[in-house]
Amino acid sequence: MISLFGLEMSIHGWIALGIAVIGIIALNLGLMHLARKKHDSHYDPPPYDPDDDAP
Repeated sequence: MISLFGLEMSIHGWIALGIAVIGIIALNLGLMHLARKKHDSHYDPPPYDPDDDAP
């Protein structure tokens, strides 16, 4: 197996790789947070009033 640190990359390549890894981790954590969020967490619909539909 080839070592990751044996690659010939400049400092800009390592910075770009670090930003990409941090961005992917943040995206995954954000999507997992949204997937586990309750659907009715901050929305309370108003009660139904049948007289509102009357002409």
